[in-house]
This record gives sequence, structure tokens and C-alpha cells, in this order.
Amino acid sequence: SSGINAEYGGVCGIADSTELVQIEAAPLDTCQVLATSHSLMYVDDKLIGDPIERATLTVLPWTLTKGDVVMCRTVKQSLKIQKRFHFKSTRKRMSVIVSRQDASYFCEYLV
Repeated sequence: SSGINAEYGGVCGIADSTELVQIEAAPLDTCQVLATSHSLMYVDDKLIGDPIERATLTVLPWTLTKGDVVMCRTVKQSLKIQKRFHFKSTRKRMSVIVSRQDASYFCEYLV
């Protein structure tokens, strides 16, 4: 443990606004990005990773499974993290490739 106690306060930057928005009012695509853009993983049945990412995931209505599938508890939808490009300090970003499959088995990839 890093000793960091992270606390979620909301999401900023929605619709070019600087106001803090509670997650319940955030658009679905924003929640999808927050639910999948992380480096969290299960090791020996324990979720490990960055405390800020863990805090974010706990307030979202999404659950991460051991198979890197993120399932929503409020909307019937799941996303599969296909590939992570971990954070690079030189680029100051990370990326993920995520797939979303609907009831008709149409598969869509999100980057």
C-alpha cells in the first residue's frame, strides 16, 4: 500500500464546463472511459493498483471482474479491456482498447 487515501469528489470537464459533476449526472461515455482506463488488476483475488483509480472505480456503477470485463450495475452493458497501453511519463497518458458487444452480437471497439 502506498499510504494514499483517495477520495472521489466528482468529474470535471463535462461539456466544456469547469464545474464539478457528480458521477450520477455524468454522460454514459464518460463513465465508460473512467471504468476502463486504469491499470487495476486482480492478483490472488485481491484488486491491486493505483489508489486514485481504485477510488474512482468504487463510486462508479461498474464492477471489474478478474477477466478484465467491466460490467455496469445500472445499465445492461459490459466492456472488455482488450489491451492496455500503460502510462508513459514522457507522453503523459495511457490508452486502452475496449470492446463492447450488444445483444445482437455486434462488437464495437473503443480506443
